[in-house]
Parts: sequence; C-alpha cells; structure tokens
Amino acid sequence: MISLRTALVLYGTLVAIALAVLHGQMLYLAIVIIGALAAKSALHSYRAKLEGNAHTDLGVKQE
Repeated sequence: MISLRTALVLYGTLVAIALAVLHGQMLYLAIVIIGALAAKSALHSYRAKLEGNAHTDLGVKQE
C-alpha cells in the first residue's frame, strides 16, 4: 500500500490540476473534497501508528 507521504503528494497534484482547470464554486468544492480525503488519510495513518500497526499505512491490515 502507499505511504502517507505518497498520498499527500498525490492529493497535492490533484489540487494543482483543480487550480489549473476549475474556477469558482467547483474549485472550492474540489479543494474541500480533496482536503477531506487528505485529512482522512492522515488520521488513518496516525491511528495505525498509535495502535502499533505502522506497517499498514493506508492499506488493509495484513495478518
């Protein structure tokens, strides 16, 4: 699975594309959605580290 750093880089790329293509309300909506996805990914990664499952990063826990 991908690491948090990779996920954040990909989210940043999506924001850059949105800034280049979208305008007005759709741009704001895209940024809010991408920001929410980034926050969800970060929280999942930090929770996994706190629970001692650091190897899961953003993927499914492997047993």
